[in-house]
This record gives sequence, C-alpha cells and structure tokens, in this order.
Amino acid sequence: MEGVWGNKMGGGFVKPLLPSGLLPSLFPPLLSPFPRLLRWWTCPTIGITDEPSSFPVMSTSSPTQRQQNALPTMLPPLHNAPQPHSMANLRQHAWRLLTDALDSVPGNKALVLDKTLSGPLGAVADVGSLKARGVSRLFHLDENAPAWSSEWKGVVYIVRPTRANASLVSSHVHAFARETADVVDVVVAVVPRIPESFVRYVEEAGSAAAMRIVPLAMHFVPLDTDVAVLAREHTVRDRLARGDPSSTFDIALALHLLQSQVGHYSAVRGIGAAARRAADVLATLAEEEAVSGSDDKPCPVVDHAALGVVNDGGGGEGGAAGTNSVAPSEQVDVLVLVDRAVDATTPLLTPLTYEGLIGEVLGWNFGVVEVPSADKPDQKSKWPMHSGDVLHEELRDLNFGTVGPIVHNKVLSMQRGYQDVVSKRDGVEMSGVKELARSLARTPPELVSRHVRVCEIIQGVSNESRFRARLDAEQTAVEGVSVDSVLDFVEGIVLRGGKLMAALRLLVVASLTNGGIPRGRWEAMRTLMVHAYGGEGFSALASLQRAGWLRRAGDVAGGMGGGGGVGDASWLKAAGAVEKLGVPAFQLARKVLRLVVGADEEEAAKAYAGYVPTSLRLVELLLDSRFAMAVTSGGIPSQDLRTTFEACRALAGGAPDACAFAMQSASGIVSDSPTTDVSANGGFEEEQDEIDKLIDGGLVGDWSSADESSATTTAAAPTSSRRKRVVVAFLGGVALGELNALRAVARSASSSTLSGVDLLVVSDHLLASGDHLLEGFTMV
Repeated sequence: MEGVWGNKMGGGFVKPLLPSGLLPSLFPPLLSPFPRLLRWWTCPTIGITDEPSSFPVMSTSSPTQRQQNALPTMLPPLHNAPQPHSMANLRQHAWRLLTDALDSVPGNKALVLDKTLSGPLGAVADVGSLKARGVSRLFHLDENAPAWSSEWKGVVYIVRPTRANASLVSSHVHAFARETADVVDVVVAVVPRIPESFVRYVEEAGSAAAMRIVPLAMHFVPLDTDVAVLAREHTVRDRLARGDPSSTFDIALALHLLQSQVGHYSAVRGIGAAARRAADVLATLAEEEAVSGSDDKPCPVVDHAALGVVNDGGGGEGGAAGTNSVAPSEQVDVLVLVDRAVDATTPLLTPLTYEGLIGEVLGWNFGVVEVPSADKPDQKSKWPMHSGDVLHEELRDLNFGTVGPIVHNKVLSMQRGYQDVVSKRDGVEMSGVKELARSLARTPPELVSRHVRVCEIIQGVSNESRFRARLDAEQTAVEGVSVDSVLDFVEGIVLRGGKLMAALRLLVVASLTNGGIPRGRWEAMRTLMVHAYGGEGFSALASLQRAGWLRRAGDVAGGMGGGGGVGDASWLKAAGAVEKLGVPAFQLARKVLRLVVGADEEEAAKAYAGYVPTSLRLVELLLDSRFAMAVTSGGIPSQDLRTTFEACRALAGGAPDACAFAMQSASGIVSDSPTTDVSANGGFEEEQDEIDKLIDGGLVGDWSSADESSATTTAAAPTSSRRKRVVVAFLGGVALGELNALRAVARSASSSTLSGVDLLVVSDHLLASGDHLLEGFTMV
C-alpha cells in the first residue's frame, strides 16, 4: 500500500502560492498611463452579488460580450457544448416551463420556493429575469407564511410533491385567508409531476379549493456543457431503505424526453436492478410513442391543460413532456445506465481532484461555491465554478497536487507581463500593451485571485494529519489490506467526538469492501455508535442495514447494492461459489476489473489515489462490443468475459434482473434482449475452478483493449465524420470525483472504450461529497 502522502497528492505544492491579497495590487500602476485601453479590454461586464437567494443578478451583456470576458456568471455558458443545441435548448425549455408557471398569476406576485429547488432553478434563471416576470419578492418555503402585501395579485409556489410541502402550503393558504378578505390567487407548481398522493394530502388539509395545482415538468437541469441533473436528492435511500421506486420512473421519463435534445438512443446498456427497471420504462414509453405516430419527438404523456394527476411510480404514464420542437439529426450511440447501489463505495471515498476537493471542503450548490473571506472568515462570497471560468475548466479534473504549480505560474506570468510593460513605459509599443490586455481579458486577475484563495483553503485542510490519516484508512479498505485498522480509525473518530457522517462514511466503506463488518466487532461498533450519537446514529445504522450497505460479515445480502456480499441460494451458482470461497463482491471485482492500479498508470486513477472508480470500469465494460455482444446473444464466448460477467453479477447482487444487460433500439424504440445465463455455460464445479484461478491471479479479462472493429455490436456504429456519442446516466447520484475521472478518460488517447467519445453525464443529482450520499439515511 502506498502510504506516502506525496504519492497521492503529487507531492503537494511544489512552489508556495502568492498571497491572495497580492493579485489586486499587481496592476494599479498600469492603469494610470493607459486607463481607457485597459478598461476597454478588461472591465467586467457582469457583476457578482451576494443575494440572500441562490439566484444571481441578471447580466445585460450580450453572448458575444460574455465570450470575450472570462469572468464567469452564476449561470454556466452552454454555447460551447459538444452538441451546441442540446444543453442550451434544455435550459431554454426549463425556463419556458418556469415562465408558464409564473405567468399563471398575472401582475406582481410573490414566489415561494421549496429549498431543494432553489439551486436547480438558480441554474436556469436569475433574479433579474424573475423580476421581469412580475416576481417582487422571493421566499423559501417554511413554517412562516409570507406577510401578505396589497401589491401582490397572487402567490406562486414551486415545490416537490411531499407530504411536508403539502402541509406547509396549506398552512400558508389558511394564513392568507386570515390576513385579507380578498381572494388570494394561489398557484402550486409541482416538480416534475403531480402524484395522486400530493392531491390527497392537500385535500386532507382542507385547502384544495383555495389553490390551483399545476405540473411543472422540469426534468434535467443543465449544470454545465456536459452535465445535467434531475435535482432530486436521496433517491438511493428512498429505493433501498424506504421501498419507494418513483425516482426510477422519474429519471426514465427524463431520459426519454432528453432524446428530443440529443437524439434517439441506438443502444441501451446498464447494470443494476434500478437500471433494468429504468430501461423497461424507456421501452414502454418508446412503444407508446410509436403508437402515437410521432417519429421526431417524444409524445407528451400528460395534458398540460389538465391537472396532470398520475399514479405514483406507474410505468405507463408520467409528467407533462413539454417537448422541444428541435428534431435531433443524429443519434446517441449508447445510453449507459448505472445503478448507484452497484457502486456505493466510490462516492464515499475522498476525491483528490481540484473540483472534488472543492466539494468536500467548501460544498457545491449547483455550480456555486461559498468561499469565506481571508480577512473575515464569517463573511462568505458566492463564486461560480463551471466551464464559464476558463481557469476552473482547466484545473477541475486535475489531481490537486498539480494545481498549485499551475496557478503559481499564471501569477508569475502576470507579474512578468506587467514588469515588462512598466520597464519600457517610456518607449512601450501599443502592441505590447494590447497583448497584456488580451491576456488579462482571458484570465482576469480577479479570477486568478479567486482560485488562489480556494487553493489556500484546500491546502490548509489537506495538510492536516487527520485528513492524511483518513486517506490512508480509505486506501487500506479499498486495497483490502486490513479491515481491523479501518475500524480502529472509525473508533478513533467516535471517541474524539468527531461528526457522525465522518464515522459513518468509513464504516460503510469497510462494510462494502470487506463483505460486512467482522462478527467479532459488529456489536461493539453498533453499541459505540449508538452511545455516541444517540437517536440520530441509531436511525442511520438502521437505515443503512435495511439498504444492505452495512451488515455483519457472513449475513446474506445482495451484492454491493445489498451489502457487498453474495450468498442467496436462489442466485447464480457462480455467485454461490464466490460466497463459499469467502470472497466479497468488491474483492472479486477489484481483481477482475483492475480497480487498484498505480496512481500514474491510468488517467482515471489520479482522481482517487490509485483507485479507479468501479462505476467507470463498468461504463468501460458496457461500451465494449465483445461484452455487449455476449450479453445480448445470451452466451459468454470466452473464459475471460465469463469471469468478468460473474464479477458484474456479484456487484449487482446476483439477482437475475440486476445483472449487466444490453438492449438494441431502432428509431428510438427499445427492444429487450435476453440476459446471459452463466449457469448454462458450465456447472458449479467449473465456476468454482475458474474463481480459484482468479484468486490466484489468473483469468483477468482484457476487455478494455478489445478490438472493437472485429466484433459485431448492437449499437449503431458512429460514422467516420463524428466522434462516438455516449450518454451515461447514474441512478442515485454522481460524485464530483467520479465525474472528473470520466471526463479525463474521455479526453485521453488511451485504449479505454471511453476514450475519445463525446460524453454527456446525467443523474438524479450531483453528490458534492460522500456526506451528501449518506445524509438521507440519517433522517428519521
């Protein structure tokens, strides 16, 4: 195991960063001789404000001006997306739906937002554009109703369809009735659809007659040129711990409607039970679309003019489509569906990329980061961090150890440019000043100063001994060196009075990677957690046990999605062989999929100190033609692929509906294909012999370097004039470090099947950190 800090972080900062306060003072002398010139080249046209809400002040600059100026706005620019029309149209579609809801109340109005929707709406609109639609006041939904104003014509609520929100809106309506004798026009826009249960909750509260309930079918919200999210949190908890599958239907519907922007899916492949269910819903929606006779866009399955009430999680109907009129001219070669439950380990680990550490240390709210001031830590500024920031786009996917020297060199380059101009002040040529001004326009000093400040904060945290010790414990768990040392570290966190989330993250990682907590320490760890954290700790442990992420070693559970082991006799014989040999699913996958490599061997390994995200390996595998052909045809042609398939089946829990699958589609209609029956390829003894060889180091599949030209694939082959187009959908959230690794491999020239593709990543939501994934499990 690499226990040296420098091997993980690239040795830290090679050179010390300049003080953040130095950058603003570098250039004032230059402004004196050439004030108009530099103002013309470098003056920001967009202001950043610290509004109480998540919405920024509207910019009045044109798109051309925005491209000329590198200082980013809160809204990420989408004009430079790989498919230029798709992401921009996706935001325009969401904005059109939002304006329809706002215009349902004419004139001045108040807007009350569900707190969980503030970030998504902030990625679509800004304060200025809302004011232009008549919004005079903006509130977050809570127990206190807004004080009624005679200037308002009504109130618009934008909420998720939960019982708590129905109760809060109803209490507000009753408060308005007490405050004014006038009839208050209340419109409740429900995102993304109106379940029957929400209407029932409102009726039970006795306020249904005093409000209009309309659907706001806003599905994927673009966060950047290559990322879009459904903005629905805690979906894994809802599925695994509460038995609520509605999120699977919601993301399947969103993926169906996304085809109007990015093109029909030529092939659908995936792994995990939720991925299989989503694919089935996609197939059902495609069949309904074919029956409707619409070939150029998905059919709207709910009438916007009507109430739009649908059954919860139903497979046949959904929220309003509100489709875009743009007909896609190209197809998506492959849609890859990944169930988060299959790889719960990766988002719980600490990423070492610049963007990943920003999420861990500072948090991440739909591309906006709150950064404390160097002089006044209590004062925080909201800074956008997306591709509109040219420096962030350059740094975000890099290991943090390489970020410091890059920022340092940019500062020195600015200093040298300024000194060259100042030293030749009397005989300076205008071309030299223009070149410096252009450089400052591309990367303004204020932008560099921001990243210097962010790097200082992250460096302060990463230099702490506890941070380094935590990385060592995570790496120990992933490499399977000693689960006892990991549990000792967890005990240390608890006994020092550390946060519940810090202890839970490592405890779950230990359980997932080891196939459960050793029996000798199971009861002691549970008792310690409950005594230290009380009811919150007990609730979290109970929820994680129901989900299968936390269990005692040897207990029956369903793979990574059900606890990291395999052992139900009804599952495949291969899975039973793995359990008999005492090999947890993660440990089998670590060998077969090569999850642990040298930090410099692969681009993907730089994000997690030598660990390649399991989800990335699965995406590479599902893009491989040989594997897809084997899954589709129902027979494994070679031993290496058979062993690989067994590892995937073990990760997914071994259940027949949870294994890897591949479906073929024509004109957007998905047709199911039989999954591979591994048991048909040999008896129990044969499978056990193969796994024996695998544990000894043999039978490691070389699918990543397969010659795709020699295999027949179910996906339509991309033409030579364009790159392969792939949409990867994570059902349950995607981590920032995971996203960085996917981007890095897609840009690389490696032999990976993911290399060189035009990649679009979509998910339920973006996981800023491992805490974000587990937060829902602590809620009673």
